[in-house]
Amino acid sequence: MRIKYIFYFLFLVCLNFSCAFNKNFLRPISYKSSMDKLVVNKTATDSLIIKYVGETHQPTFYDKNLVPKEFDYTIESANFKAKPNSTLNGWVLKSKTVAPKATLIYFRGNGSNMLYQFSLIMPYVKKGYQVFIFDYSGFGFSEGKATRKQLLLDGYAAVDYICARKDLADLPIAIFGQSYGGNLAICVAAIKQDKIKAIITEGAFNSHKELAAFGSKAKFMTRLFVAEIYSSEKEVSKITKPLLIIHSQEDKTIPFYMGERIVKNVKADRFEFLKIQGVHLKPNEKDFDLVDKAIMNILK
Repeated sequence: MRIKYIFYFLFLVCLNFSCAFNKNFLRPISYKSSMDKLVVNKTATDSLIIKYVGETHQPTFYDKNLVPKEFDYTIESANFKAKPNSTLNGWVLKSKTVAPKATLIYFRGNGSNMLYQFSLIMPYVKKGYQVFIFDYSGFGFSEGKATRKQLLLDGYAAVDYICARKDLADLPIAIFGQSYGGNLAICVAAIKQDKIKAIITEGAFNSHKELAAFGSKAKFMTRLFVAEIYSSEKEVSKITKPLLIIHSQEDKTIPFYMGERIVKNVKADRFEFLKIQGVHLKPNEKDFDLVDKAIMNILK
C-alpha cells in the first residue's frame, strides 16, 4: 500500500514538474484593448511615448516632449481573425527609402509582445523586406489565450491574411521564424507551404522536449513529461518548398546542435544551412549580409 502512495506522489510531482515547463514556454505581455498610451524606457532625461488610435491600435511615436518621431519606415497596424474566434493584431513595416523586394511573415519569439521584439526585424526592413509581425493570442492587443496549440492556429491565420492582401502578395512571400517562432514557422509551413514561396528560420529549436531539457538538470524526466504537441524536427520532413535554416555557432540561448537536429530531417530539394557567428538572433554585421543574400537566393 505504501508503494502505491509513493508512486502516486511521484506521479503528481512529475506532473507538476511537467506543467511548470509547459507553461513556461510562453511568456506573454498583454494590453487592455482600452489602452491608448504607453510610455517606454521612461527615464529622467528621455522616454518614448506611444499613442494608440482606433480598433487596430495604430501607433504613433513621440519623444518626451510629445514631438512626433520620424522613422525611415512606415507602420500599418492591422487586425485579422484566427480560429476559433480571436482577433489578432499585427504591424506591416515598409521601408521609405528602399524599394520592396519580398514580403516576410514574421513568427517571433515566445516572450513579451511585438513592440519589444520588432527591433529584431528592423535590419530586414532596412534591406527592403516588407515585414508582417504579429502578436500571438494573449500577447499585446491580440485576444484569446496563449497556448501552444493556439499559436499554431494563429500562424495559419497570419499566412492566410497576408496571402489575401494584394498589396503584399504581389512580391515573393516567405515565412520567417526566429527562435521559438522558428520551430512554429516550420510546423505552420508543413500545412500552409502551398501559399508561400519559401521558409526561413533563424536560431530555431528542434523540439519542446529538447528545449526544456537544455535548461534542466533532470533532462531525462523533463523529456519524458514535457508534452511535445508539434516539433520542427519532425515536421520539417514535410517541407518541399525552398528552405533556409540559419543558426549561429555561438548561440548560447538556442544552441547550434538544435539547428543541426532539424537539418538532419530536411527533405526539400532546395535547401541551405547557413552557419553564422554572433549571439542569439544578432548576427555579426558581415554575416548579416550573408543572411540577406541567402534569403534572396532561396526566394529566386
